[in-house]
Amino acid sequence: MNENNDLNIQTTEETTYVEPTPVEPAPVEQPVSPVEPIAPAEPVITSAPEAPKKKGSKTPLIIIIVVLGVLLLTAISYIAYDKFKDELFGTKEPTSSTIKKDDNTNTTTTTTTTTTTSTDTKVVGDDDHGYVTVPNNWYKFYDTAGAHALQYSYASVFILSLDVVPDTTNKMTAKMAADNYSAQELQNTKATNVTGATVKIGKNKEYTAYQVYSYYPADNSYLVTYWFEAEDGKIHYMALEGPSSTTGTSITDFTDTIPYTFSLKK
Repeated sequence: MNENNDLNIQTTEETTYVEPTPVEPAPVEQPVSPVEPIAPAEPVITSAPEAPKKKGSKTPLIIIIVVLGVLLLTAISYIAYDKFKDELFGTKEPTSSTIKKDDNTNTTTTTTTTTTTSTDTKVVGDDDHGYVTVPNNWYKFYDTAGAHALQYSYASVFILSLDVVPDTTNKMTAKMAADNYSAQELQNTKATNVTGATVKIGKNKEYTAYQVYSYYPADNSYLVTYWFEAEDGKIHYMALEGPSSTTGTSITDFTDTIPYTFSLKK
């Protein structure tokens, strides 16, 4: 007889065996490769790298030097010519109208002028070109080249020309005309010793003339020109041509006298 007086009775129950379900093993993590350290950045260059120098490339430099040389020579030529023109027609009147010989020196030759009477001379010219007094043995001369100037000659060796410079612009001056002529003479390979002066000519030395003279060695001849303005408003041109000496007569015998007889009235 069982008594249940406050006794704990253990009852045995029948259990069924359950086979455990197999559990898949957890995947094994692969070891992580160590991280390589990052190399420090190179410093930033703020200035541009120098361009590599080219060897043997001198052509541009040579061209620049040649161009600069041409410009320099051009500038010097203009300056020299302007200075020449200023010196060519200075305000100082020469003490003698004696033409310098082609000897590249500053020496002059003293010329004795023979006084002539009115019976030994005659007046030539016209109202348009003006008048001058010449020796009686000078005669009208006609240039085969067709020159429109009035021309007179002595012994077919010495030649006098009287002309008027055409001026269609009414802006030409005697000095401008002389400048143009002197520039042509400087370019003339046959002429040497191109020289100029400012002189007073006319019966009373009332005309300021720009004198330009040249020497022609091949002909042993001088060409002396005078450019001046007269009261008729025209630019007048006078030229004397001839050798320094021929049978005792020199070009200076006429440059010392004829220009100083010029007048617009006969």
